[in-house]
Amino acid sequence: SGLSASEEFLAAALLGDAFLDYYQREGYQAWVEQRLTPSTGITLEFTNDDHENLFKSTEWSLFNKNDPKRSNLRINEGRLRTLALTYHFDSRDGKSYQKRNFRSFPTPNHLTTEGWRGYFSVEYAGSEAGLKGDFDFTRYRFEVVRYNRLSSRHGLDFRLRGGFSDTPLPRQRLFYLG
Repeated sequence: SGLSASEEFLAAALLGDAFLDYYQREGYQAWVEQRLTPSTGITLEFTNDDHENLFKSTEWSLFNKNDPKRSNLRINEGRLRTLALTYHFDSRDGKSYQKRNFRSFPTPNHLTTEGWRGYFSVEYAGSEAGLKGDFDFTRYRFEVVRYNRLSSRHGLDFRLRGGFSDTPLPRQRLFYLG
């Protein structure tokens, strides 16, 4: 969904409308990152996770108390071991950084008026490379964002995001339109 974490919480607690699906994920990630230029870099990431379904445990909400609440969608349970290689770029003129899971991510701010931002990523899960997980797939993802200044107070920004896979994906790695 396009909601922030706090908006999602309020929608669920007040109205009983949950727009996100949850599952249990336990494991770790390790990564190395190399800056190629001040605005480009590559990241190699290894993920080792165990995924399990989470079931809805309450029907509670402040309003709409009698309305049935939707359940989490089921996932494909198992061990997910992946290697991902990502090329990322960011030539925006104004950036802020947000830390999440020990990593810094550039985010737009009020000073961002023009430039490009994006990534191209390949994620591989397969037993042939010795990853020994329960899933076999290669997933390709990309995002390209262009920031355009129209005037001192107005901008027009474009985003293109997509992905595909060479084999069927586990439910927790599917792509969604929206």
